[in-house]
Amino acid sequence: MINTPFFFNGNLEDEKPYLYVKDLVKIIVQALNLNNNGIVNVTRINQIKVKELINLIENISGKKIDIISNQKKEIKKLMFNNEMQNKLFRISYTTYNEGLKNQYENFNSLLM
Repeated sequence: MINTPFFFNGNLEDEKPYLYVKDLVKIIVQALNLNNNGIVNVTRINQIKVKELINLIENISGKKIDIISNQKKEIKKLMFNNEMQNKLFRISYTTYNEGLKNQYENFNSLLM
């Protein structure tokens, strides 16, 4: 955002399940209330393409982002623990657009 290129290792067509930090806090609180000692991968179920996420950031900020990508193949696949997923992921997730807008506004307020 400071007029320097953004270097991205990967393919801009890859889909990722980005999770807004406030949603993570909700999930952690729910997990603490379950009294379960198991390991849980905390992630969002629906995913967004990296290039779509970049477009959202550009729309929110009103600035064009210069992306330099090495276009590596996507190799990491997500696995879910279905039982824990059903118990924990019953929250209303923040939309990608709303989460990015909140983060952008918070970041800008720190610069003022």
